Amino acid sequence: MNENTDKEQEIDKALRPLSFSDFIGQDSIVKNLKVFVEACNQREDALDHTLFHGPPGLGKTTLAHILANELNVGLKVTSGPVIDKPGDLAGLLTKLDIKAIEAGIVLNAALEDGLVYQEQEMIIDVEKFRNDLAQAHQEAVSLSIEAAYITADNIEQILAKAAQSARSVSTEAGYLTEDTKEQVLQKAHGQAQGVASKAKDYTPA
Repeated sequence: MNENTDKEQEIDKALRPLSFSDFIGQDSIVKNLKVFVEACNQREDALDHTLFHGPPGLGKTTLAHILANELNVGLKVTSGPVIDKPGDLAGLLTKLDIKAIEAGIVLNAALEDGLVYQEQEMIIDVEKFRNDLAQAHQEAVSLSIEAAYITADNIEQILAKAAQSARSVSTEAGYLTEDTKEQVLQKAHGQAQGVASKAKDYTPA
């Protein structure tokens, strides 16, 4: 890194806020970071890996400087274009005296919007989750069919239900069509047989 770049970074650092109280915006993120930093400082432990992402101007680099200052640790700044192949990252980590080790990560709890989720709350039964999704999907489709809310998934069922309802109404009303004449005639025949059965022993007064 040349001398001009070092001076530019020093000027940039001097212009940035160095504490959470001076940072404006990203309230929920800052609130969570404060909790993380306070916990680390109380335990005198290192902060876990932290990744900020998003478009330019959201304060990602500024928050990184604030984290370093609040934790009283050093900060090394680099840019994405500088790291374009694995060897570049290895070289940068070497300069920072960071050695790669194999580690198993165990997530005991998670913090989001001030709520702490314990390990047992984060365990997902994949099979049950799939079944719940399938059931919810089926219930949603059934509800949309009942409400005649047409989508690409249910249009065939809605049309079939509407056609069946129309046939039932026309049959009940005795309205003859190519689709209903057989049912109408069967219904009329049944009614006629019923009347004949009742009138078999009928004697006029």
